[in-house]
Amino acid sequence: MGAARLFKPAHFRGDQDCSWASLPVSASTSIRLSSISWRKPPRDAVKLNTDASVVASCATGEGLLRTFEGKLVFAFYKEFGDVDVLMAEALALVAGLQCCRYRNFKQILVEADSCSLVCLVNSDKVAKWPACQVVRHVRVLLQDLNSTLSPVFRETNSAADALATA
Repeated sequence: MGAARLFKPAHFRGDQDCSWASLPVSASTSIRLSSISWRKPPRDAVKLNTDASVVASCATGEGLLRTFEGKLVFAFYKEFGDVDVLMAEALALVAGLQCCRYRNFKQILVEADSCSLVCLVNSDKVAKWPACQVVRHVRVLLQDLNSTLSPVFRETNSAADALATA
């Protein structure tokens, strides 16, 4: 209870010899708030945000590409069937990158809110599980498109997230 800061110094007024009296911390803690929002890419680049969701064994992937001015270039939605969320995130990323390649975009900053997927793609490791072929495909597409993949907070990825949960 002391670690949870449920005790206050006032609870021990007059009982300073109690061993629990040292538990309360009277110093106030401050909370620092910061704004999280989508950031525009540099002038010579575009930004692709992708996301996925799985509801009742039905996986979908969504994403959108925007210019440095924040203008929408395209959006996509794709159904993947019965796959887990990591595979859905990977397939959504592939779909978005393929749309970019089809439209001849280069210099793409790619953002996804799946830290697990971003770590897998950006590592040099591979394994023998189902998503590895998709991860390899993502790596090839990123290299061909001269693109980078970065993790973002879900709040930063809100436009793609809204497509995923619609």
